[in-house]
Amino acid sequence: MTPCDAYSAEILRYLDNDLHGQELDEFRARIETCEACRTNLVAEKALSGLFHRTRPLFYGEYDPAALTLNYVNAGHNPPIVIRPGNRSPQMLHLKAAGGIPVGIAGLAIRVENVPTRNQ
Repeated sequence: MTPCDAYSAEILRYLDNDLHGQELDEFRARIETCEACRTNLVAEKALSGLFHRTRPLFYGEYDPAALTLNYVNAGHNPPIVIRPGNRSPQMLHLKAAGGIPVGIAGLAIRVENVPTRNQ
């Protein structure tokens, strides 16, 4: 581990406004003297800004007549459907359809369809 790797956690704390007093002074001194740390800080700021402008979303519509679930997953963890079974419930891991958080312009989100009845 390089000294700059050890500062990754400090960079995140700095971006969360969680450094104060001597820790903040030491962090600022480190950033002023280490180009790699400054580069990491700029990259983390850009990534942090992206996450603050986007949101994960899962939206589903159940069709009881067709026994199907239509859903969109925009950057959320892959969802799970639990179907009742004869002996034990069946877990169905759904695809991470779309996978792109809401707020990233110009990227299409796919709709997925899954039957909810046992086949």
